[in-house]
Order: sequence, then C-alpha cells, then structure tokens
Amino acid sequence: MCTHHKNLVSLRRFKNKGSYPFLNKIIHSLYNSFYYLEKNQQLLQNNYLVIKYEYILTDPKDTIKRIARFSNLSMDNNLLVSTSLDEPWSGNSTTNQKFESVSAKQINNWKGEIQNIEITMINKLFPFTLKKYEYEYLESQSPYKKVSDERFKVYIKNRLYRYLRGLAMWLLR
Repeated sequence: MCTHHKNLVSLRRFKNKGSYPFLNKIIHSLYNSFYYLEKNQQLLQNNYLVIKYEYILTDPKDTIKRIARFSNLSMDNNLLVSTSLDEPWSGNSTTNQKFESVSAKQINNWKGEIQNIEITMINKLFPFTLKKYEYEYLESQSPYKKVSDERFKVYIKNRLYRYLRGLAMWLLR
C-alpha cells in the first residue's frame, strides 16, 4: 500500500464536486504533510514517532502497543477500543461503510481509483518519501490521458501544474 497515492485519491474524492478537480491544492496539502513530517523528525528526533497508517489497519494491537511504549503509557485493552469523543466509533471508512472496529478490508481500494496523472505527480514530487518509507513506485501509463470527468480547462491546468511544479522542484535541488 502507498499512503501517498491513497491520500491523494481520498483527498480528491473529498474535493470532487461532480467533476475531476484541479489537483494543485491536494498536491500542496500532501507536500505540506510530508514537509512537516520530515521537519518534525529533524527537530524532535527521539521524541517523534512515525507510524504508517497501514500498520494501524493491518496490525492494530502491536501498533498501539508500540505507541503506548513510546509514550510511556501502560498497555491497557481500552487503548484498542475505537472511540471518538468517548463514543464508540464505527471504523475507518471514507465510504460510509460501517465497521465493528478498525479494518483493513478496503486497504487497496485506491488502486482501482488512482489516475495516471496522480501517479505521475506522486512519483515526480515525492520520490524521497516513497523511498524512505519503502512505498511502491507505481508506473504511470500516460499522464496525458484525460480523466473521464475532467473538464478541458482543468485538464490543461493539471498538466501544466504537473510540469511547472516538477520544474520548480528540479530547480530547487
């Protein structure tokens, strides 16, 4: 699983207002997340724990134990009960599907929804984090292929943004 790709698909789904969106704000949001992830690790060093989301989904008990140990908390089974504001929480669904607890059932659904332009942007803009966190590098078939519900104006903006953002990142090296 690649959190980069999954996050982009989830954010796009959230921002979608009936047609494929201009990706600049979504990409900028991902960039800020990864920037501060790295910055916080540098500044806080041993006082900062990075947990991959998929670990929470695939091995919640060991992941919670690791967080408790890091935080100097005693492990208690109540830590394994999903709640939100002290109310039972029905899982981790972005599709309004109800779960009894945290579930990895939909962990790879994003693979059926990701678009070539999104794969290309992730690969070009975040190669460092893909490598550092051992995420799979996906091959994009054609970043110029139009997404089915992408308006022409948005198509042009997304392809120019991909090019200009990639150029800016290259120049900043």
